[in-house]
Amino acid sequence: DPAAQLALAQLLGADPKTRPEAIALLSNPKKADQANSRKEALLARQYGVMSLMELTSLRIDEYADEDDAAKKTALLDQINSGYKQLEKQVGPVADVLKLRGRLELAQGDVVKAIQTLEKVQQLLSQDGKQDYQVKYLLARAYLRVNQSGEAKKLLAQVIQKFPGMVEARLLLAQQLLKEHDVTQAEPQLAFLRKAMPDSPQLTILELASLDAKKDAGKVAALYKSLPEATAKNRLDK
Repeated sequence: DPAAQLALAQLLGADPKTRPEAIALLSNPKKADQANSRKEALLARQYGVMSLMELTSLRIDEYADEDDAAKKTALLDQINSGYKQLEKQVGPVADVLKLRGRLELAQGDVVKAIQTLEKVQQLLSQDGKQDYQVKYLLARAYLRVNQSGEAKKLLAQVIQKFPGMVEARLLLAQQLLKEHDVTQAEPQLAFLRKAMPDSPQLTILELASLDAKKDAGKVAALYKSLPEATAKNRLDK
């Protein structure tokens, strides 16, 4: 059953540890039964496109996390092949362009990623839709080219829609503290203290929010609480 296969792949793909299983599953899709009507044929085609979209998406995630050059090259070939198939089947629609923007961001081609993701935003807006993952990706891209104003606006929209999205709150807090805006960063820090109290990432943000002289005692205590490797990296910067 293609629907069950896709649902299982999405479940496995949500965890990086089982993502390769999801990729393997979708790389060998089960063929649908012979269609007995036009409706069944259209449904089978729809599941085929959805499965290829999910497979390409998972491969992009795997590409972003992979360090081995040879494996990255192999993944890139597979991603580009899937992308071309999707363009032929459904055209350069928003969901397909979103995949391209994610890949460009993973490759470090930030300017192209911004252009692609902005195009996605335009297409969605024309249909009266919004995609908050696209907003988050654009915010990340804007920060990498020092367009912090636009990035902060988008992150605020994402957080308003999804208050529990830790990644967006982390990114916003990091940028605000980089700008020495501790007051604006405090609501994000307050949330993160509850959501991830033992995280070294939070400790580093807390350090950035303190005055090294006025809060010397707190700074020293926080440094002691950091894992040794994290503290060393922090001191080396």
